[in-house]
Amino acid sequence: MWCQKREKRRLLDGALFLLGALFLLVSAEAGWCVDDSLELSLTARGEYNDNIFYDETDAIEDMITTLMPSVQFRRDTGRVSASFRGRLGLVYYHDNDDLNEVDQFYDGSLRFVATERLTVGGSASYDRDSRRDRDVADTGLVLGSSVRERQSGNAFLNYVLSEKNTVGLSYAVSRDDFEDDEFTDFDSRRIGATFSRLLTPDTTGQVQFYYDRYNYPTVEVANYSATFGASTRLTEVFTGFVYLGGRYTENSYDDFRFEFDGETGFITRVPITVTSDLTAFVGQLGFSYGGEFTSWQMNLQHDIQPASGRRNTTNRTGLSTSVKRRFTEHLYGHVDGSFYYNQSDDESDQADEIDEWSLVIQPQIRYRFNKSLSMDLAYRMTKIEDRTDESTVDSNIVQLRLVWQHDFFE
Repeated sequence: MWCQKREKRRLLDGALFLLGALFLLVSAEAGWCVDDSLELSLTARGEYNDNIFYDETDAIEDMITTLMPSVQFRRDTGRVSASFRGRLGLVYYHDNDDLNEVDQFYDGSLRFVATERLTVGGSASYDRDSRRDRDVADTGLVLGSSVRERQSGNAFLNYVLSEKNTVGLSYAVSRDDFEDDEFTDFDSRRIGATFSRLLTPDTTGQVQFYYDRYNYPTVEVANYSATFGASTRLTEVFTGFVYLGGRYTENSYDDFRFEFDGETGFITRVPITVTSDLTAFVGQLGFSYGGEFTSWQMNLQHDIQPASGRRNTTNRTGLSTSVKRRFTEHLYGHVDGSFYYNQSDDESDQADEIDEWSLVIQPQIRYRFNKSLSMDLAYRMTKIEDRTDESTVDSNIVQLRLVWQHDFFE
């Protein structure tokens, strides 16, 4: 427990240091041309959910009201770009009021152009959330209603070697802590290195190397990956990218075995470390189109990823797409869709068995009354099949959202 508190304190100190450096650097650039933005917003959302616990046999419906005040500050001096955002989510359930919570979200970022060749930066965030469906659209996995505290931060460095060549280094850290012991805390580290080369005026090739480490209470996962690919602008409105490669993953956990001691004549329990390894394919493919009235994007990826609240990582295949349409000056349409298949690599007793697929489709329509006020009407359909217990869960949500926002520097 003491180690966990110390680790959380280190993450918090790192976030405070980043935010302090952010404002010091921005203040030091006071002599430059400054572009400031201070935006306040208030979102009021009412929704009907026909299965708030994502239960197959006992679906419980409820009305949920969420009030979300937010403040965001941004400053750009040319050399320094900085931002900070804070949001509160006041969640009220009409019938299941024991689920009422005050969610919190804070994040800050900094980008500093040190020289013509060198750019450095980083970001930090703290989230405190409670909804069961908080991750389903991004990972395909549903959590329970336990409050989760997530702390994360990253730093990066990009250096231009020549007119066509650039190298980059990055380091990221993250930690999830749950109030309920039913869910598993974990932390992760990522170290990355990239080399980019301009192949044509519209195409950039890139080589990426990553080392990831995921620390769970009973399992440790080390992952090494390398990908090769390119991003390109095919036309003025159509772009694409593809990255392909492989990974080597090692899972390890502590166990024991019984051995006979010939000198004492007793059977003793000897601690051992059990390891297993796996090599696999990783890849990412994406396209985007940006027209005058219609835009869309699609992303397909396959890689090892953390599974928040579980006891191990998951081998995740995901397909996500988004289509936007502007009908008039004030009326917009938007459809998001995602499909995920999660399967665990580690089949030991120390890890959770994961074999799930999920489908999420969310159409919505937005009307902007003026620059400050808009209204959204959305529907979200979720279908999840868990092959480990042969269950299928369906959920339907209808949302009405009113958003007010104002920038005091405009």
